[in-house]
Amino acid sequence: GYFDHKAGVGIVSLADISFALHAFLITIITAIQTWYYPKGQNKISSICIILSLVFWCLPIVYILLTRVFGLIETTEYMNLWILLGCIKLVISFIKYMPQTYLNFVRKSTEGWSIFNVLCDFTGGTFSFLQLYVDYLDQGKVDSFNGSMNRVKFFLSIMSVFFDIIFMVQHFIIYPNAESKVQYKSLEETPNQKTKTEEKVSP
Repeated sequence: GYFDHKAGVGIVSLADISFALHAFLITIITAIQTWYYPKGQNKISSICIILSLVFWCLPIVYILLTRVFGLIETTEYMNLWILLGCIKLVISFIKYMPQTYLNFVRKSTEGWSIFNVLCDFTGGTFSFLQLYVDYLDQGKVDSFNGSMNRVKFFLSIMSVFFDIIFMVQHFIIYPNAESKVQYKSLEETPNQKTKTEEKVSP
């Protein structure tokens, strides 16, 4: 959440702060695990590295242009918060795409837990409902004005949308289907097959 002084309204709830801190801590733990545990031949792709650099550079460049060098005149910190929120939105979109595509290529969701998706769907739904209740309390639900946390709104819609795709893949399109792609074990030695994946013969 955030407060828009122009509109005179806005909400920053404890749930929003807790969500951000929780996501940050879990991401740090996950990053440490990827460094500590065996990775096999998995590695960070060039696209991921480039996008990460771009996402980090955008707010830095904005701060330099507006606050340090004064090349762009603005007194609004809200623009920076909106920029950071939009980056979060783009990252979330990118985050969902690989698993969606992988399930399609494999024609299966074998080895992939649906539990996280169900939790994400529940969280996205409640996040949307929280927005509605908050702005119902302010009497602002009839207009998509500046007080609306647009990033949170679109993030909840995006989460629910992709979670529905995942559930359709898991329960309807590929129920109990074995993967069409077989992946090499982490314990496989270099003297064995060098391919990271191979098609399973029909």
